[in-house]
Amino acid sequence: MISLPYKRIIPWLSLVLAIALLFFLVLPEYDGWRLKVGELSLAELDLSNKKESLLILSSVDESKIRRLERVIPKTPEEPELLVQMEELATESAVALSSISFQTDESGGRVVLNETVTGTYENLKRYLKNLENNLRLLDVETISLSSGGDSGSFQSLNLSVVAYFLVGGGDSSGDGIDINKGF
Repeated sequence: MISLPYKRIIPWLSLVLAIALLFFLVLPEYDGWRLKVGELSLAELDLSNKKESLLILSSVDESKIRRLERVIPKTPEEPELLVQMEELATESAVALSSISFQTDESGGRVVLNETVTGTYENLKRYLKNLENNLRLLDVETISLSSGGDSGSFQSLNLSVVAYFLVGGGDSSGDGIDINKGF
């Protein structure tokens, strides 16, 4: 049989041992479990946000997507841009004397340097047609050379910027990065 002094010490030793086990074994596991629960709730929140975004994107009408692709295409599309400039010149009754392209792939920009010739009123109409064009264009510089009286032909030198989407996620230019959004 166990002697009396040990009978008093054994419950206290058992209590100390139970508290030590609680602090050294159970609590670290509980903290790890709580951390995993927090990570799981963040992942669930992220998943619900992505599902909501997918629902919004799937509800967008295909015709609106095609229209947006014409406003800001995914590639520079220089041939289509040349056709657009020629059509705008024809609609405005001006002659497209020269045109050159400089494409900045990382910046999502195509710079057009062009010269158009026509009457003053037709050149104004050309600028208005550029402004109303479906593709996003900015006129950066403009220079007018006069031929004399008001009815004669004049020459208009333009620097026009057309934009397109930058496909990579590490864009360092001024273009529109599709991975960052609009």
